[in-house]
Amino acid sequence: MAKVVLLGGNGYIGRATNEAWMKADPETEFYVISRSGRNKLTDKHIHNLRADVSDYEEVKAVLPEDFDYIVDFVGAPENDPEKFKWINVMPAKVMKRLAEEYKARRWALLPAA
Repeated sequence: MAKVVLLGGNGYIGRATNEAWMKADPETEFYVISRSGRNKLTDKHIHNLRADVSDYEEVKAVLPEDFDYIVDFVGAPENDPEKFKWINVMPAKVMKRLAEEYKARRWALLPAA
């Protein structure tokens, strides 16, 4: 049984991916991490966790002991360079660091800076 961490998995693409993955492998455990900790998807294999996805320590504190995959669905258009960094770049960096630390596969939907 695989364990998958989804950063920002509550948006349209994250939910669609989560649903498709669940159909392909119904035993996969999903850890959906978002700022709200809420999710429209409910299932015994979906664990909704609350953390600021741009903060490594916050995300690490809510993670399971191990996981197989980590996927970054966080992102939004932003013209302000500083806001862009916190909305788009930092979650990708958090994902990369955690993937390396946990020796997991990392899948970035946005280019990591």
